[in-house]
Amino acid sequence: MAISRLIDWMPLGGLYALCVLLVLGSIGFGFLLGKRRRNADAKLPEGAVGSVIAAMLGLLAFFLAITFGIASGRFDARRQLLLDEVNAIGTAMLRADMMPEPHRSEIRRLIKRYVDIRAGIPADPQALAARIAESEQIQDQIWKHAVAIAQIHPDSEIVALFVSSLNEMFDLHTSRTTHALQYRIPGVIWIGLIVVTFFSMSAVGMLFGVAGKCDWLILVALALTYSAVVLLIADLDSPAQGMLRVSQRPMQELRDKLNAMP
Repeated sequence: MAISRLIDWMPLGGLYALCVLLVLGSIGFGFLLGKRRRNADAKLPEGAVGSVIAAMLGLLAFFLAITFGIASGRFDARRQLLLDEVNAIGTAMLRADMMPEPHRSEIRRLIKRYVDIRAGIPADPQALAARIAESEQIQDQIWKHAVAIAQIHPDSEIVALFVSSLNEMFDLHTSRTTHALQYRIPGVIWIGLIVVTFFSMSAVGMLFGVAGKCDWLILVALALTYSAVVLLIADLDSPAQGMLRVSQRPMQELRDKLNAMP
């Protein structure tokens, strides 16, 4: 979680630059080691070295694929939860119309305010936490009205359906906040990716160092390409920043629809 918070705090452009420096630094470190072995006349079988480096790069690609799969799955889950919550709120609003006054008007007002809060994810973590806290306060207020209605009409099936829709709406709120704030790529995977990247890129640099020549244009292209993949993974994993964000349009359309209602 600490690494996820660091990624959220750091601009994605800074993360990209940091990843490029990590790759180039690892290659440079490996190049110096390879050059020292070459100056020491250490005989290394080129075929065996090439096979080991190919295996390390394959392991790095496998690690990237796993990490990308985790981030992509979490992104799809956040999108589906948003659609489910929109449907649950719409159902609760429709069933609220069948509740007696004065609870009906107050519940409708609270649900409209609830949707206004939910129709966007601010990038600032403090602003996001404030919105979540206000959403939970509104939930408490709506639930008090539901309890009051249920006490007056304990055997009403319509009231039972309304309470069921509220339960679903509240549960989806918890699911969305959990997936957005807690279900992130584990920090141990990020650490493992950094370690595997360091040793794999160092091995590439070492191979160039043993050969005694280095094409830095190719290596810079490698660093930029690899860092772009890592940036894409971090963007998918981050719910509040970057270009790959779950569209809030369904919730915004629901907000506009509810505000247009009398």
